[in-house]
Amino acid sequence: MMEAAEIAGLKIVDFITEPNAAAMAYSLYLQSNIKQILVYDFGGGTLDVSIIRYDTGENITVLSVAGDPHLGGNDFDARLVNHFMDQYDLENQSRKFPRTEHSVVQRLYRECRRVKEALSTSDREIKLQLSHVNGNESLIKRLTKDIFNKVCGDQIDGTIFWVNNALETVNMTANDIDQVLLVGGSSRIPKVREMLEKKFGSKKVLKSPKFIPEYAIALGAAIRANDLEKITNTTPVRAALNDTNNTSAIGEKVEAIPNSSESTANQPGTSNQNKTIEPELGLVPGSSKQGQPSKADVIYNTFKNLVVSEKKLIEVIADTVSDIVDDDKKK
Repeated sequence: MMEAAEIAGLKIVDFITEPNAAAMAYSLYLQSNIKQILVYDFGGGTLDVSIIRYDTGENITVLSVAGDPHLGGNDFDARLVNHFMDQYDLENQSRKFPRTEHSVVQRLYRECRRVKEALSTSDREIKLQLSHVNGNESLIKRLTKDIFNKVCGDQIDGTIFWVNNALETVNMTANDIDQVLLVGGSSRIPKVREMLEKKFGSKKVLKSPKFIPEYAIALGAAIRANDLEKITNTTPVRAALNDTNNTSAIGEKVEAIPNSSESTANQPGTSNQNKTIEPELGLVPGSSKQGQPSKADVIYNTFKNLVVSEKKLIEVIADTVSDIVDDDKKK
């Protein structure tokens, strides 16, 4: 992203997550009694949940973050596509849906997305029509809320796990949240609102014609660029420095970032015996036990061939914009 901005001649002042941008946008309409909000950002490809506290003025502090990076509206489109292809096969035993014809499948994807979006803002069933499926044959169906919920409802219901995860991380309950913001196109799906109203109460789930989910991110980013001192961010993962002898945490989950920490890699032997070490910096999921990252943890960086005598002090600084910067010093 940074390289793309440089090529385009844009000056990067900061990066901001979508939930944080939404919170910044909402600050324009903030009422004095609103102190803590939950942002439910459900887009085309990801789900992000943040709990945010408004401090003095428009300053905000991110208390907790959670979410699923592999779930969004695109997954609903895929399920609808499979559903309607199966329906076509049931009604046309002699000629099945041409699943291997890329152009036909892509047209069905676009049509499923259209009817899904139309259904989110309508109380009526929506007609789906795809011509020239097999020669002159057409696929004509109707999508209702009941059909949509039957096909995709379990995935939507599953997102409440991440809402609960965000709350539990900071020892909160639904009663501690003053307002719920719905952000992203998939948050317009009626079942999403119904689920969150059941959890938090209908009065807490924002209903405002001024707050438009699709525009909130861009508006918040513009506000952020105008004043870079308004957000205190947190990290959703732990970073840990591993060597052959120990693992030491660098940043705990929900710790403010950017931050830095020092880790000493103790090596056997005397000061006259040089050793070569290759400690690794891994991003440890918040569910991992401190000091016990599994082999599945993502290794972000490896410090190659560090020659030390007794020990080497490695200071790792992590932030949300720059790459992780290491500054190793003999000690």
